[in-house]
Amino acid sequence: MSRPAPVPARLIVAAALLAGCGSTNSTSPGGGGGGAPAGPAFNLMFAAKGASASFTFADSGSWAYHCSVHQGLGMVGTVNVRAAGADSDTVDVGVDGAGNPAAVFTPAAVTVKPGGTVRWINRSNMVNHTVTRP
Repeated sequence: MSRPAPVPARLIVAAALLAGCGSTNSTSPGGGGGGAPAGPAFNLMFAAKGASASFTFADSGSWAYHCSVHQGLGMVGTVNVRAAGADSDTVDVGVDGAGNPAAVFTPAAVTVKPGGTVRWINRSNMVNHTVTRP
């Protein structure tokens, strides 16, 4: 699988979220020179169980993300942005499909349309999970 073209640093969008602060909605920047892969960039953090964060995806594509602490354990996911996608979707952070603690995003892949929003909710008691791209 080839890597997308880098994004200029001035186009990188990052958001940090503290417990109970609600969510962050941002649009995804386009591609072009620089050091980061093309597409949206974000770093959403969860300081408590139940904390959530959102990101709005402007451009079509497939965008891989990971937990910066647990990526080595396989805590990775993908947002697919397609015209036939949903307006929005939700991903549980830190629990499997049965609600058991696990280093996973559930579901691991979601599909929204351009302009669609994904909301991640920390369902885990762990407060060091992130949703990070690239």
